[in-house]
Amino acid sequence: MAIAAPVIGVVAFFLIWQFGVKVFDIKKYVLPRPSDILSSINGDKSFYIRNARTTMWEAFLGFAIAFVLALVAATVIAHSRFIERAVLPLSFGLIYTSKSFAAEHPTAVEDFTRAALHGMEDAIADPAGAVAISVKAIDAAGNQNYLTEQGELFRWKAELAVVQESTPTG
Repeated sequence: MAIAAPVIGVVAFFLIWQFGVKVFDIKKYVLPRPSDILSSINGDKSFYIRNARTTMWEAFLGFAIAFVLALVAATVIAHSRFIERAVLPLSFGLIYTSKSFAAEHPTAVEDFTRAALHGMEDAIADPAGAVAISVKAIDAAGNQNYLTEQGELFRWKAELAVVQESTPTG
C-alpha cells in the first residue's frame, strides 16, 4: 500500500502532461508530450546513450574534482591553526537574508536576529544543554550522520573557542 500513492501520483502527472499538452494545444517545441519524448528516445537510442555517457563522465569528473579539492582544503584547515582560525568564523553562526526581504519585512528580520543572538548567548552560556537539545532534535530526524552528544560537545567547544579568540572585543 505504501507504494500505491507514489505510483498513482507519477501516473497522474504523466497523464495530465500528456493530455494537457493536447488540450491546450501547446507546440511540440515548447513542451513535447511524454509519448513524443519516448518515441524520440526509441527512434535514436545511440544518440541518447552517447550523450548520457558524456553527461555521466562530466558529472563524475566534477564530483571527483570537488572531492579532491574538499579533501585538500580539509587537510590544510586541519593542519594549520592559522587557516582554521581564518576560515572557521566565516562558516559559523552566519545569519543572512536578501535586501528585498529585509526592506519589506524589517521587523521580522530584527526579531529573527534578536532571537538567534539570544539563542547563541544561551548556547555559549550552557554548551552541554545546547548540544543535548540539538542532538535530541537530530536523533528525532533519524541522525543520518550518527552524531553523539560527546562528539558534538567537543566540536562545539573547539569551534566556540576559535570564534571567541578571533572575534574582536566590542
